[in-house]
Amino acid sequence: MKPIITFAKYYKPYILMMIADLFCASLTTVCELVFPKLISFITDTAINTPHLLVLSTICKIGGLYLFLRIVDTLANYYMANRGHIMGALIEKDMRTDLFYHLQKLPFSYFDANETGKIMSRLTNDLQEITELAHHGPETIIISSISAICCIVRSAASAANADAFCVCVFLSFLAANHVSNTDTYL
Repeated sequence: MKPIITFAKYYKPYILMMIADLFCASLTTVCELVFPKLISFITDTAINTPHLLVLSTICKIGGLYLFLRIVDTLANYYMANRGHIMGALIEKDMRTDLFYHLQKLPFSYFDANETGKIMSRLTNDLQEITELAHHGPETIIISSISAICCIVRSAASAANADAFCVCVFLSFLAANHVSNTDTYL
């Protein structure tokens, strides 16, 4: 738990950027989930009740689609631009802390470890950590929203199939817990 708390403190100065980034991530997810529903609505209306598919309806749906595409594009731009800036700022803070930590180490540490290996580890590991700092929370938000929407959407369409899938998933979890093995789902 301590590493997570230590890692989370680097987000504190950039909390507003992080909130905006996560909001944009949720916007892109919602937009991506709404697009297929718009197309489904148009095709269902065209097949079942073509007399309702008039020019005004098509223009409204087209306008909504264009609006959602603009929102999606702007949100992706913010995530790519400001999100990576936030990651670079977090990386700068981590580099500063690591530099101060290295300065406090005794000379015997540097005698026992090659300087090139120390610098290589710091550079490469810090690069991976900052990528996680930026993309990790975004991925969690996007995956959570997608999973919840998929579950709700499928529950509305086929309750029996969902109940079966949940039962199978729970039985796998129970079997994994009972057998106490390292099997991953």
